[in-house]
Amino acid sequence: MDKTAIKNFAVWARVRFMEDIRTRLGLLGITENGISDPLPASTSEVQYFDIGADCPVAIRGTAILQREKLAEEIRKAAKDSDTPTAFRNFIEASAYDWFNRLIAIRYMEVNEYAPLDMRLLSSVEPGEQDPDLVSTPFDGSVEFTESETQQILAWKEQHDNDRLFRFLLLKMCNELHEVLPGIFEGKDDASELLMQQSFIDKDGVIHHLVTDIPEEDWKDQVQIIGWIYQYYNTELKDETFKLLKKNVKITKERIPSATQLFTPDWIVRYMVENSLGRLWIEHLRGLDPDVDEKETAEKFGWKYYLPEAKQEPEVEQQLVKIREEYAALKPEDLTCLDPCMGSGHILVYMFDVLEQIYTSVGYSEREAAKAILENNIYGLDIDDRAYQLAYFAVMMKARQYNRRILTSGVRAHVYSIQESNGITENQLQETGESLSPEEKSIAYSQAEQLVGLFHDAKEYGSILNIPEMDWDLLRRFAKPEEKMGQTSLNWNQEASERLMQLIDQGQVMAKKYWVTCSNPPYAVVSGLDAAVNCFIKGHYPESKTDLFAVFIEKCNDMLKPCGYQAMITQHAWMFLASYENLRDKLLNEELVNLIHLGPHAFNEINGEVVQTASFVFCKVLFSNYNSIFLRLIDGKNETDKESEFVSRKHCFIMTNTKLRKIKGAPYTAYWASDIVLSAFNDSHLVGEIADPRVGMATANNDRFVRLWFEVDRDKFGINLPSRKEAIISHKKWFPFSKGGEQRKWYGNNDAVVNWENDGFEIQNYKDEKTGRIRSHNYNLDYIFSSALTWTVIGTEKTSFRFCPIGFLYSNSGYGLFCNNDDLKLYLLGFMNSKVAASLLRILSPSMGFESGYIRKLPLIGSTTNKEIIYIVNNTFPTNETISTMT
Repeated sequence: MDKTAIKNFAVWARVRFMEDIRTRLGLLGITENGISDPLPASTSEVQYFDIGADCPVAIRGTAILQREKLAEEIRKAAKDSDTPTAFRNFIEASAYDWFNRLIAIRYMEVNEYAPLDMRLLSSVEPGEQDPDLVSTPFDGSVEFTESETQQILAWKEQHDNDRLFRFLLLKMCNELHEVLPGIFEGKDDASELLMQQSFIDKDGVIHHLVTDIPEEDWKDQVQIIGWIYQYYNTELKDETFKLLKKNVKITKERIPSATQLFTPDWIVRYMVENSLGRLWIEHLRGLDPDVDEKETAEKFGWKYYLPEAKQEPEVEQQLVKIREEYAALKPEDLTCLDPCMGSGHILVYMFDVLEQIYTSVGYSEREAAKAILENNIYGLDIDDRAYQLAYFAVMMKARQYNRRILTSGVRAHVYSIQESNGITENQLQETGESLSPEEKSIAYSQAEQLVGLFHDAKEYGSILNIPEMDWDLLRRFAKPEEKMGQTSLNWNQEASERLMQLIDQGQVMAKKYWVTCSNPPYAVVSGLDAAVNCFIKGHYPESKTDLFAVFIEKCNDMLKPCGYQAMITQHAWMFLASYENLRDKLLNEELVNLIHLGPHAFNEINGEVVQTASFVFCKVLFSNYNSIFLRLIDGKNETDKESEFVSRKHCFIMTNTKLRKIKGAPYTAYWASDIVLSAFNDSHLVGEIADPRVGMATANNDRFVRLWFEVDRDKFGINLPSRKEAIISHKKWFPFSKGGEQRKWYGNNDAVVNWENDGFEIQNYKDEKTGRIRSHNYNLDYIFSSALTWTVIGTEKTSFRFCPIGFLYSNSGYGLFCNNDDLKLYLLGFMNSKVAASLLRILSPSMGFESGYIRKLPLIGSTTNKEIIYIVNNTFPTNETISTMT
């Protein structure tokens, strides 16, 4: 697959589509400055709009109603923001809609999927300029009215193939609405007014779509849809993060683009095979204890399935009982959910595995595909455009196995979460006429609750908690009463349709599943809207720091007992102190296996910042269950990590019981030996004999920090033992430990800080954005004391240095304080040893070595060992005592 070509096209096409739609709206008198009224000469048959040209633009017939619908949609959106914002969002959404439709048509025509029985965007004949349907419009299955036939003949006679193409494109979109309503709209939809694409234009979207992406990349490769979706959002994602750096919160319109990340195919296969695949293998083992799981996985072709580790006899007995419950499962029971489905990559592979499961018990491929859509696959997302692609991808996968599926009336259970905003109490009261008074009372109460829960739902998505309701009753409540073939006069079609959407998505969100599998969004919660931030803190206190952790909780909550949860997330939940309560919760369930990916798991992400892990949990707890861990952090890219996975070279076994031996229970201890683990139990911790402290943030280093040779020597105070001495000295600049390069024992003493008059200016410095004094804990009781310092941000390790008296400490160069000089020397030796570095990699395997991790570090050996103290003391570059700065 030529990803470079796909990316270049998708990024370019977004801009071009938006420019085209902006131009088209301008010709209709709709701009970001407002919506123009028709000129006075307008009538009910024709409307004129002044666009600043010599002649006004005229629109007629259906276009008048379509334009009014477009204008009303922008006016409605502007009530919640403003006209320019609503206009820009409308252009973004409209461009995406038509982009998705063209992508869908291109995929279907290349793969020869009915009902698109002739190519609409290209020709099967190499070198042919006109699309096949344009060349021979009457040879396809599309039916035309008499007037349409005459118009087509006229266009052909006039060689006006571009107008003919646009007519056929809209006609085909109307036809496809019947089989793919998730993407294509019905006849006379207002968005038709915006489609003015030309296949003749060599610089147009259609020409580039056909010529830029190799045709082979479209053939039976549904994942191309996911790559196009990710690349289409590239510039919007970059723009969103630039705004975030300026403290502009991520809005609901931007959350999808900011958080979408297409999962590498091999990781998707690992997750699905070890959750859904494992569930079925456990079912087979329940039927026959002699079933070999490795051989069964190989038979299915599940290359990334990890056979269970050998278990202790008592654990194996518990597993046998669970398998007896699994034995009762049928393929129709294997419900699977991706609550953040994006473009549907995970759902598509779930479909493949389910197809294998169904056919293994006697279903035909065609029967299986229909049953899977009806019973097994469920997906949710907040992004309407991602939903369109996910819906399309799942339906195309079903079409791969069942040629008639698109005309069968069966639809995929995938949904874009919709908001209830605007549904009124009066509209609810007008529904439910066919129900008894008691039924209507119950249904009205539940509908009212549902409307309340889904207010601003696109802010929250599938993390909303929806209780079980009487869904069948609610559907009867939402449908109109029919009398003599006519609906009730009081019936509000729009309100009914919107309520039905809420019911469908609510039922999916309230349901419990056998498998949840997802690559959730990664987004720091503090960067989201205040309402979302507050909601998460109230409902997900154990995971409130980042959305990926919130979804770890949510995916677990949506499981049936003994169900499987598979995810890929950032690896921070495995060790950060802020996720300690989340780990405590997860330790009450069984981790089946985990692959520690570290950095570079996604070729699309450069650098070391995003480090990930993928894992599978089972919602059950056994004593001393042996979990499998694969350490793949050394791989430099997706291919390296996949190769390391297949080789099983770095494989470790660990139990929950052993992990709990370390305070905070970091899952990153999976590679530790029993001897290493015992150190955390049998030894004193650094925090018990010394005090690691966070340094201060000046809020403006450019203003308050200098290099020592940049300041007046007479105003530079050194070797001052206390705050009082510093104040008396009337000095302005003092030594400042602020991290720096990885350097052991001593050094990096080149910075000074303005702490004149006990830091009056720093402590009263007003934030440039808010105008308020920043509150900060400066740990004033420790400044000017001798300490050990270290660089907080490193790569895989850090190093420790001695700081004599007279120093202040920054938030990038913390201090470890103790009053005993010999103990200080021992600590310095121990902290710079390979043993301490190894133990720290358990506590913090990323780039941060904050004071909390230093506090939990176990001390090895005797702290009074004279030989170690002597050796460390003689490593310094001077013969003076450690209490003096030189």
